[in-house]
Order: sequence, then C-alpha cells, then structure tokens
Amino acid sequence: MKILVRNRECQSSSHPSEVKRDRDYEVDLDFIEAVSLFRRLRSSRISIHLGAQNYAIDFLIGPDDPIQVEIMSFVDDFWGMSEISDSDAESILEMAYRGERFTGVIPGSGTEWDAWSDGSGLPWKPQS
Repeated sequence: MKILVRNRECQSSSHPSEVKRDRDYEVDLDFIEAVSLFRRLRSSRISIHLGAQNYAIDFLIGPDDPIQVEIMSFVDDFWGMSEISDSDAESILEMAYRGERFTGVIPGSGTEWDAWSDGSGLPWKPQS
C-alpha cells in the first residue's frame, strides 16, 4: 500500500520565528512494515496518508495528542473521523490492508465514530 508521510510545520526550537518544513516521503509498505513505521513515528508531529485501492486514510499524529483519523471509502462512500488510540490506529491499518469495509464503529474500540456517514446521503446523528 502506498503511504505518504508528511511532517507538519513546526517552530524551530533554536529560532522560534523559524518554521521547519521537511520533505514528504512516499513508500510502498506491507502491513507489518506500516505498523512498524507508525510506531516509530508516533513521537513526531506528522501526518500519514494511506492511499489504498478502496480507501484514503489520513492520520494526524502529535507526540502528546490523541491521533486524529479521517477515512474515505471509494467502494461504499463511507466517511468517518475521530480521535483514536494507538491500538485503534493499528486496527484501522489492518482493516485497510485486508480490504474490509468500515462501519459506524471504530475498529478495535467498539465505539462509534465522532462523525460518520454510511454513504446513504443522510447525516449521522447520535442516538438520544
């Protein structure tokens, strides 16, 4: 699967007015390599974009922040976004690599997405 790693802009610690911009890196990794890369980069402030045949998945990662994820399915028009844990992120990676379909529940956690749509054209609203 193609993975694009992009460092988020951040201030230089030696010169607060200086903004560092690093290059983007694109790699083709299998599932185990992708999880390993994700774990190594967890302490960075980066975004990771996975471009799979059926999905576009974007992770926004900060060393002390919850992981933010957004998923778009090209198969069934599913869309979801949430703050997730590291183990949820690995479950999402695994589902994407297996080509499984996402639902209204975050893989690994069993909780509903903060916001999602199943492609029916109707906005999702939490149950009262």
